[in-house]
Amino acid sequence: MAKAVKLLLLVGLLPLVLWYRKGHNSIVARRGFVLLFCTALIVVWWLFSPLLATGTWYAYQSGQASWYGGKFYFRRTASGELFLPGPFYTAAHKKLPLGTEVLVVNNKTGQHVVVRINDRGPYVGKRIIDLSRAAAKWAGVYKPGTASVTIYTRKPQWKGARKMFMYF
Repeated sequence: MAKAVKLLLLVGLLPLVLWYRKGHNSIVARRGFVLLFCTALIVVWWLFSPLLATGTWYAYQSGQASWYGGKFYFRRTASGELFLPGPFYTAAHKKLPLGTEVLVVNNKTGQHVVVRINDRGPYVGKRIIDLSRAAAKWAGVYKPGTASVTIYTRKPQWKGARKMFMYF
């Protein structure tokens, strides 16, 4: 990782040297700055994007889902975020790591939604997941209050990202 950062800095210094030596309007320097900026954006997005967990969805759990809101609004979740009303697709689960992306499929209607786990729960009966109001509406859980669902998770594929930095 440190080698990749050093290489990125070295590549970034090249346009600065050309800009200084050939004048401020050098086409090579301008293209170098654009290249450096685009490369930095790609590297930052690739390393820090939460949506990098790509791949096949794997069935994780089946059971009852419910939604929560009301008295929980404007309180801190287990991840430290404020639980706000609005178009946020989040959920609470007892065991899945915070930040995990989960596909929730309504077994009766086939409606589905992708949510991010940011809280712990539910602690009522044998329910397996609590959805935010927006996610519950999308998955068809809002009007009935509870529904039979299947939860799918996907395993992050970080091996490619690690291999890329082995060459630097």
